[in-house]
Amino acid sequence: MKINRFKISRVYLVFLIGLGILGCQPQSSSVAIPETDQNVQIETKAVPLKGAAKVVCEIEGCIRFDLQTVDTNIDWINQYFVERIQHTEPVAFIKVIQKNPKKAHEPHYLDQRSIKVEFMAQRAHLATFALKSSNLPRNHVQPMTHTEYINFDLQQKKRLALHQFLFNGSEQKLLEVMYRANAPWLNKQGIQLQQLKLSDNYYFDSSGLVIVYPAGELAPTAAGMPELKVPYADLKKVIRPEYWAILQQTTS
Repeated sequence: MKINRFKISRVYLVFLIGLGILGCQPQSSSVAIPETDQNVQIETKAVPLKGAAKVVCEIEGCIRFDLQTVDTNIDWINQYFVERIQHTEPVAFIKVIQKNPKKAHEPHYLDQRSIKVEFMAQRAHLATFALKSSNLPRNHVQPMTHTEYINFDLQQKKRLALHQFLFNGSEQKLLEVMYRANAPWLNKQGIQLQQLKLSDNYYFDSSGLVIVYPAGELAPTAAGMPELKVPYADLKKVIRPEYWAILQQTTS
């Protein structure tokens, strides 16, 4: 197998940007889950991903991988992240003959890739994780980074897209309240309401909904990943009651 470093870097950058623009669709798991899992308090620790190569080399150079996942007390969540990382970095799981292993010790020949999964919070049967990716191409000083927030419904045993939190047809209403809540910053960037779109990269914190955009979409790339926040007070009319009852407890 031959690894073309220019092709890999370009594909990786497209992948990072695509995550925020298109959003990742919820993925279901085929693993059977006991009914009691919906009431379990998540326990988690970071672990290296088994079966992943630390360095893969070919004629053009080498890629050094640092791939970490989480080991939780819920099997289907563990499997979800294993499959996500395998899909994101398939080269790390392919048996490659190292034609020039000496280059593995020379930074000039190294691309450095890392993925880390972090547990963020649990509210009743809602759980949030962060999938953090980094790619440092050889001879570059600053890595390309991306954080994808992943929200699970433990009762339904699946990942939730943003629209699944919302009343049907309330996406436009959410856009409007999000624009009002962030108008000074958006106006400074020259962004009008009709130009704004929802991102499927999101999480909830103690103050409300945070919608995250890829670097370079709403502001210059150097500014990082912009976050637009919507206070809980503006969410009551757009969030489904079964989820609002849980999220409301965050503010009490």
